[in-house]
Amino acid sequence: MNEFHVANGTLLGYYGSDSTVIIPQGITRNQWFGIKRSHPVNKVIIPESVQHISDGEKVVNARVVNPLGTNNDCLWKGETSLTNPSGRNLVFDGATYAYHTVDQLGFTLYLQRKATANGIVSNVSQHSYDKESASHIYKALTKTVNQSGYYRISAYFYTDHDAHQFEDFGTATSWMWVD
Repeated sequence: MNEFHVANGTLLGYYGSDSTVIIPQGITRNQWFGIKRSHPVNKVIIPESVQHISDGEKVVNARVVNPLGTNNDCLWKGETSLTNPSGRNLVFDGATYAYHTVDQLGFTLYLQRKATANGIVSNVSQHSYDKESASHIYKALTKTVNQSGYYRISAYFYTDHDAHQFEDFGTATSWMWVD
């Protein structure tokens, strides 16, 4: 039996017993996270081909990390995005989701700028969000910048769960030129 149940590029199930699951290249959607499994999964590695996770959420510069909790039936993720709809108005957001309620969940978004492609990176603004006994946080922000340059969002995500098991990771969007 194949360990992965795939239909039209969507991963619908994993039936193996590995503690580290490597999702195959070519998968574009992952709807597997909510499926109950009999073996604990400690880590999921997702290839760049995956563009959507679970309920169709778009993945932009995201990383999915280790399952949470002693029962190993839950995952958490963080994601961020940056767009420039007009002029020097930047719209960015951050979200973190745990697939069960955790003791603490949070993230910090840094809007960063550099004047040239190889320039020095500076923080334009910093925004932190934190919740206790939570399963998700989402924040969308708009910022008008007064200088042209390359901009990106650098994000730091963290969770504390199951008697102070702290986990964290960072990610960033691609640099975007704003005139």
